[in-house]
Amino acid sequence: MTTTAQEMTTQERVAVDALGVIPTGAALGATVNGVDLRHLSEAAFARIMDAWHEHSVLLFRGQTLTDQELLAFSRRLGDLDWAPAQETGRRVV
Repeated sequence: MTTTAQEMTTQERVAVDALGVIPTGAALGATVNGVDLRHLSEAAFARIMDAWHEHSVLLFRGQTLTDQELLAFSRRLGDLDWAPAQETGRRVV
């Protein structure tokens, strides 16, 4: 579902406007500021995706996510791969 500017609430618009993407100046990469990955509107997530496609690597500083919150955000980016089996034989996402 795509959210148009008219459908966004004022709070969502402010959150998207606060989201900053600062290129590293290197061949790839950018730092994303002004976002809480636990609570992303569709518009903010779309802006993050645009930045990811443009810069290939994104750095989100100051995030405090539980394992479940990290998985939830990561799943929005696409299917997750299983990690190789650990010494215990256990595999994790």
